[in-house]
Amino acid sequence: MKTCYNFKLWAAYRKLILLLVLGILTSGVSAQKISVTGTVKDEKAGISMPGVTVMEKGTTNGVLTDNLGKFTISVLKSATISFSYVGYASQEVQINGRTNLTIMLQEKAQSLNEVIVVGYSSQKKVDVTGAISVVEMKKIATQSLSSGNVMQALQGNIPGLYIEKSGNPSGASASVLIRGVNTLGDTHPLYIIDGVPTTRPEVFASLNPSTIESIQVLKDASASSIYGSRAANGVIIVTTKTSTKGGAKFNITYNTNISILSEKAERYKMLSSLERGKVLWQASVNDHTDPTAGYGDIYTFNWNHDYNNPILSSVTVNPYVGGDKNMPAGNTDWQAATYKTGYVTNNDFTVSGGSDDAFVLANFGYIKNTGILKYTNYDRYSGKLNANFKLFNGRLKLGVNSQFSNSNETNACQDIGSAWTPGLAISLAPTIPLYGLNGIYGGPEGGGYSDRNNPVLMQYANRWDNTANTGIFGNAYAEFKIIDNLIFRSSVGLDYNAYNQKNIEPTISNGSVNRTDNSLTLSTTNYSSLTFTNTLSYNFKLGKSKFEILAGTEAINTTSNSVISTAHGFSVETEAYFVLGAASGQRTTDGSATGSSLLSQFGKIGYNFNDKYLASVTVRRDGSSRFGTNNQYGIFPAATLGWKINNESFMKDISEISNLKLRVGYGEVGNQSIGDVAHYGLFQSRYGPSSNTYIPDFFGQYYNIGTAYDINGANTGTLPSGFVSIQAANASLKWETTKETNLGIDFGFLNNKLIGSFDYFTRTTDNILIQPPVASAVGEGQLQWVNGATKDNRGWEFSLAYSDKLENGLSYGISTNFGASKDKITKLPEEVRSAYAG
Repeated sequence: MKTCYNFKLWAAYRKLILLLVLGILTSGVSAQKISVTGTVKDEKAGISMPGVTVMEKGTTNGVLTDNLGKFTISVLKSATISFSYVGYASQEVQINGRTNLTIMLQEKAQSLNEVIVVGYSSQKKVDVTGAISVVEMKKIATQSLSSGNVMQALQGNIPGLYIEKSGNPSGASASVLIRGVNTLGDTHPLYIIDGVPTTRPEVFASLNPSTIESIQVLKDASASSIYGSRAANGVIIVTTKTSTKGGAKFNITYNTNISILSEKAERYKMLSSLERGKVLWQASVNDHTDPTAGYGDIYTFNWNHDYNNPILSSVTVNPYVGGDKNMPAGNTDWQAATYKTGYVTNNDFTVSGGSDDAFVLANFGYIKNTGILKYTNYDRYSGKLNANFKLFNGRLKLGVNSQFSNSNETNACQDIGSAWTPGLAISLAPTIPLYGLNGIYGGPEGGGYSDRNNPVLMQYANRWDNTANTGIFGNAYAEFKIIDNLIFRSSVGLDYNAYNQKNIEPTISNGSVNRTDNSLTLSTTNYSSLTFTNTLSYNFKLGKSKFEILAGTEAINTTSNSVISTAHGFSVETEAYFVLGAASGQRTTDGSATGSSLLSQFGKIGYNFNDKYLASVTVRRDGSSRFGTNNQYGIFPAATLGWKINNESFMKDISEISNLKLRVGYGEVGNQSIGDVAHYGLFQSRYGPSSNTYIPDFFGQYYNIGTAYDINGANTGTLPSGFVSIQAANASLKWETTKETNLGIDFGFLNNKLIGSFDYFTRTTDNILIQPPVASAVGEGQLQWVNGATKDNRGWEFSLAYSDKLENGLSYGISTNFGASKDKITKLPEEVRSAYAG
C-alpha cells in the first residue's frame, strides 16, 4: 500500500494553527492589562503631591505624578502598585481590577529614622548611643551660598561647635573648635569626606552645598574613637550624593547668589583728631610728664602746667604733619579709608541622574569675593564628579568620588614693621591724612607718631601678591556582598594640594618709615596623602538580638615638600618685571621635604536587644612614624550604652512621648599633630644666613645664625660651612591621649514634632605634646618635643527644635541650641612652664 502526503496543504495548516495560538495568547495578555488613574495626596494636609514615584511592583514600569498629583499607568489586573516619595512612608496597593485610586501618603518621623554615617559604617539616628549631631542640610544650603563656605554655615547650628572667621575673602575659618580647647597644640578637627580623612579644612570649605547628602559631627570620644590618634579634637563626617531616591531620575540644578558684605556694624568707635589730643594730654599729666615733649609736634596744648590740679584750656591740632606743607593734618577715619563694600557672586551648576543600579553626578561652581578690605580679592573654580554602578545583581558595587578646586586670593598684608593692616586701621593716628596735597600717601613724620605705615598704602603696594591653591580630593572604591549582610569594602583615597605664593615687596616711601630695597619671594608646597582602607562588616539577628560587626585596616602615607626662593634688587617695579631672573641683588633658595605614615587596625561591635537596650564596643590600634621607637603604637578603646525608654511596655499608653533615650559613653582618643619629625634629632646646614631666612621677621635680618667660619682667620673667600643642631631627639615621645565620659538624653514629643537632646561631658587630656623654649645658655639644639601638661575640660550642650505642617501644606520649623564648656590646665611640669608665662 502506498501513502501520499500533500506537503503544501500541511504547511498551510501549520501556519493557520500558529496564528490561532498567537492570537489567543495576545488576546489573553491584552485582556490582563488595564489603565489605572488616580491622585496622590498628603494624608495630613490633604494637598496633592507632584513628583511621587508610581511603580508596578516587580517591573521597571513606572511614572511620576504631575503638578496636580495625578497619574496614569497601564498595569496588569493583578498588579501591585507602589508609591514612594522622599520623607514619606512608601505604600503598596493591590489593584484587583480597580481603575481609579486615591492614595494618601503619610510623612515619616524623618529626623529619627534617617540613616547617618558614624565611622566606617552607618546607623539609624534613633539607635545612636554616642554624642553625634546631625546637620539639617536644608537650613545651611542657602546660608552657604552667600559666603561660598559650607563650614561657616554650620556656626550656630550645632551645639558645642564654634567657628571663628579669619576675615579673608576666601571665607576661610581661623579656628574650628568642637567642645572647646582640648590641647595646647593643634585644635583642628578631623574631616572625613566620603570616607577619606583630611586635616585640611579648605577641602570641606570648597564643597558646593548642592552636592552634600549629609554632615555629622562626632563630638565625644566614644563616638570618634574609631578614628584613634587623629580624633582628639572631634570628627566632622561629610557624605556627598551618590544615589537617587524614588526610582530613576534625571536632575539639572542651577543656583546663583549675589551678596553684599560690609564690616560697618563691627567697626570700633574711634576718637577724632581733637579728642585724641585731649586723651594724650590727660595720659601725660597723669604720669607727670610734659605732653608737649611727647606730642608737641602734633598738638599745641594750652593748660596751666599744674600736675597736682591740671586744667586744660584748649588743644589745637598743628596744621602740618611733621612740618611738611604738602601733608596737612587730617581727621582720618582709617577704618572707613581701609575698608570697602564687598560683593560675593556664587554660581553652582549640577547635573545628576541614575537609578538603583547606576548613578552619576557632575557639579561645577564658581565663586568670586571682591573682599571688604581694599585691594583684596578671592575667586575659586570647583568641580565634582561622583559615579557608581552595580554588577552581578547588585552584589558588586564600583564607584568613584572626586572633587577639584582652584583658587586665587590676595589677602590682608603687613607693613614694614610686620603689623597687619586691619590692626593699623584702628591704631594709626587720625591726624595723618590718607593723601597729601601732592597725591602721595600720608605717613608718620615728626615726633609723637608710631613707626607704622599707612594701611591703604600697604594694601596697594601688595596688590600683586597672590596665593594660588589647587586641590584634588576623592577616592575609588569597591563593595562586594560576599553573602547576605556580609560586605567587604576597599577604598583608595587621595588628598592632594599644590600651594603657590607670590610675595612682592616694592620700595616704600611713607613719611619717616621707608623701605629702600625691593624683593620677590616665591614659595611652593606640594602635599599629598594616600589612604588605603579595607573593612568587613556583618549584620545579623538572633531572636530579639541584632548584631553589627565591623573590622578593618587602614594605611595612610603623607608626603610634603616645599621650595622657597627670594631675590632682591629690581630696577623696574612693575608686576611683569618681578621675576627671579630680573633681580640684580642677593638671591637665596631653600627647601624641605617630610613625610609620615600611619598604620591602623580597628573593630566595632554594636548590639541591640528588642529595640530597647543598645550597646557598642570600639577599639583602634594606631602605629605612627611621628612617635619615638619606644612608644610608636597606641590603643584607643570606647564603649557606650543606650536605653530606649519609649519602647518599654510601661510607656505604651503615653502617646505624647514618641522618643526617650538615655545614653552613656566612655572613650579614649589621641593626638599626633606634632609634625613629621618630632622625635628625631635634627641638624641643618647653614652657610651664613640670618634668622630671617628661616623665620621671616623684621628684626631677624640682623641676627646671623650661620655656621661659616675660617679656622685660619683669613675671613675671605668661600668659607667652610658646618651643621647646626636645631632639635634634640626624644625616643620616648608618646601619644597625647584624651579620656572622655559623656552622659546624654534624647527626647521627642507629639510624634516628634518637638525634639531635643541634652549632653554633659567631662574629659581629661594628658601627655600633651609641647616644645618648650630652652635658655640660650644651655646651648644650641636643645629644643625638644616632650609630653608635658594635663588639661581638664567639662561642659554641657542642649538643643531643641519644633516643626509642623499646616493644613494648607506650609511647613515651618524653629530650632535653638545652647552650650558651655570650661577648660583648665591641671598639671604643668617644671620643664615646660617657661612656655607659659604667668
